[in-house]
Amino acid sequence: MRRFIALASATTLTVTAALAALAVPAQAVQGDYTYVGAAGGTQVNALGTTITSGILASSNLAGSEYPAVKATSVAAAAIPNVLKVGAVSSGEVATEIPGGYQIASRAQIAGVNLLNGLITADALDTTATARVIDGVGGGGVITKLVHLTIGGALIPVDVQPNTTINLGSIAKVVINESVRDPLPFNEVRVHGSALHVTLLKPSNGMPAGAEIWVNPTMSMLVPTIHTDAKIVGGYSFGVTATAVVGSSVKVLVQPAGELDVPPYGTGGGTVTNNVAGIKVPNVATVGAVTTTMNALATPTLADVTTTSEIAKVNLLNGLITADAIQVRSHQFRGGEYSENTARLNFVHLTIGGKPIAINLAKNSTINLLGIAKIVLNAQDFTANGNTIDALRITLLKPYGSLPIGAVIRVAAASTFVQ
Repeated sequence: MRRFIALASATTLTVTAALAALAVPAQAVQGDYTYVGAAGGTQVNALGTTITSGILASSNLAGSEYPAVKATSVAAAAIPNVLKVGAVSSGEVATEIPGGYQIASRAQIAGVNLLNGLITADALDTTATARVIDGVGGGGVITKLVHLTIGGALIPVDVQPNTTINLGSIAKVVINESVRDPLPFNEVRVHGSALHVTLLKPSNGMPAGAEIWVNPTMSMLVPTIHTDAKIVGGYSFGVTATAVVGSSVKVLVQPAGELDVPPYGTGGGTVTNNVAGIKVPNVATVGAVTTTMNALATPTLADVTTTSEIAKVNLLNGLITADAIQVRSHQFRGGEYSENTARLNFVHLTIGGKPIAINLAKNSTINLLGIAKIVLNAQDFTANGNTIDALRITLLKPYGSLPIGAVIRVAAASTFVQ
C-alpha cells in the first residue's frame, strides 16, 4: 500500500502543477486539434441485474483550447460479491507540445478486489495518451501494476499489452488492455483498461457475458471541427407504438426515453436519458429505460453510437417477457476505414412461454398465436447507416387500446452518416 501512496502523491503533484499552470493570467490558446478524454476507476455491465454500474469516479474533458485539465476522485466503493476498491482518482490533461498537441487520460485505483478475491491488486495506474506531432498521430495505453494477482498467481509488472488469462471456465481476463483505432494518419484514438474481465458462466449473481473494467481510459485527437464537418444523425428510445390512420402515421405511445443525435454530433461526449418506467394498460409494462448517444463529426471523421437498454419487459399481458434487452447502433467513417454495425443482447427473453436463444439471427419472425407478427433483432441497413429494433411487433387483431395493424417497437437504436 505504501507504493500506491507514493504513486498518488506524485499524481497529486502533477495535477497541482497543471492547475497552477492554468491559473496564470495567460489566455488559453485555440488549437488546431480537438481533444476528447475520459477516465474512471471501475465499470460493470451485468445486463439484467441490479448490479450494473456506470463508471466510478468518472471524468471527461473535451474542447480545443490549450492547456486544459480535469480531475476527480472518490474514497472507496464496493459492490457485494463483485468488487471492492479503495481510493480512486481520474483526470485528463490537454497540452501543447513541440510540433503539436497531446491529451493524457489517467486513472489510478488502490486496494482492488474482484470476484471475492479471485483478482486482487495493491494498485493499478493506467494512462491513455494521444498525441499529434507535425500532423502525424501516435500514442497508446500503458498500465503500471502493483502486486496484481489472478487466481493466486502473481502477474509480472512488465506484462505485455493485451495479455489474456483464462480462469478455467469462470472468466477471461485481459491485462494492460490497449487499443488504437485505425484512423487516418493525422487523427488518433486510443482506449483501454488495466483489467477487462468477462464472465464465461454465471457467477456471483452475474450472468455469463457480464463484464468488469478497471481503469477504463480513452484519449482522442482530431482536427478541430469546422462548418464543413460530416453530417451525422440517429436516435434511440425504449418503446413506442404507432398506427396508420388514413395516409398518415399516428403515434399512439410516445417514444420513451427518446434521444435524437444533432447533425454535427455531441462533440464526442455521451448524452444519457433515463426513464423510471412505462405502463400502457394491457399492452406494455417496462421497468427502467436508459438511452445514450455519442457522436463526433469532423471534415474527415464521423463516429456515432446510440444505445437503448430496458429492464423488466412485459408485453401483451405476459406473452412476451424479458429481464433485460439492449441494442446498439454504430457508424464510423475515417479515411478508407468504415463501420456500419448493429447488435442485440438480452437476458431471459421468452415469447409465448418459450425461451429465445441468445444467438438469434437478425430479422427472425414469429407468429404469436394469431395475435401478432414479431420480428426479433429487426435490422435495416443502408449504405449510410442502420436501424435496429430488439422487437418489432405488428398486431394482427386489436389488442388492448391498440388497433389492428398497430406497430410496437421495443428497444430501438439508429445511426447514420451523410
